[in-house]
Amino acid sequence: MTKSWPLLALAVLGAVAVVFCLAAFDWITWACRLPVGEEGKVLTPGFGGCIEFWLNRYQTSIGAVAALIAGFAAWQGAMKQVARADAQIVLINKQTAIDRIQYINERLKPVEDLIYNINGIKTWLNSAIDAMPVLREAAFDISKAAEAEDWSHIQIHANQYEPILKDADDKIAVAKRMIDAMHAIARDATLPESIRDDLRKTIFNIVETYNMTVRVIPVFKSNLGINSSFDSVRREYSRIHDRAITSPRRIELEDYPLHMAIVAEQKKLLTLRVAAEAIADT
Repeated sequence: MTKSWPLLALAVLGAVAVVFCLAAFDWITWACRLPVGEEGKVLTPGFGGCIEFWLNRYQTSIGAVAALIAGFAAWQGAMKQVARADAQIVLINKQTAIDRIQYINERLKPVEDLIYNINGIKTWLNSAIDAMPVLREAAFDISKAAEAEDWSHIQIHANQYEPILKDADDKIAVAKRMIDAMHAIARDATLPESIRDDLRKTIFNIVETYNMTVRVIPVFKSNLGINSSFDSVRREYSRIHDRAITSPRRIELEDYPLHMAIVAEQKKLLTLRVAAEAIADT
């Protein structure tokens, strides 16, 4: 049954085509009998004359239809040209957006590196500064134990003192590397000039804090040898405590105009990149 459907459909289409042809032939025969004169004779004999009659009679309408078809064809061609132009514009915009993203990323990198390093300097250097009161108290405890001639307590306090001192040294070293990185970033030409001006001022102030920290930390370094006398230990650690009374001031980024400037620059560049990526992804 399924295989007979194509044959049945072909038979139906054939029948429709035959009926259409017969109807068309009858209409042409009828139409060509219409153009007759007063005597009932055909005005223009022959099939060619029939066609000529009807063309003359409806030439305006036929011309209008032909003009409409030609106009439609021209409109279709124009639409294809517009579509191709639009596609070309989209491609140009995408390429421009991709180039723009690359440019934004080049400008964004030193800004983000700057944010990373300045936050790192704040974290590490402040941590070293925060350790100074603890070191001062440890030095005070060592001097008191020496005054009491209690060597066991001297060793206990010294064992607490040395790791804190080493940790502060390590943090200062990390901060120094980040300060050097900030010097390199300050020379980056992609940074706005206003930020570079603020950066130079900020580096100067941070370096001042760093130098104060470095000057104070060595005060805590003293040899606590097994042969040291109680009196020498007491004098040494009393001197350390007294000299380290004043710690350097902690770094607070809000004190520097650079902080707000780099955050604003980062936000602006990220917004531009998101807009460019939206165009590139279309």
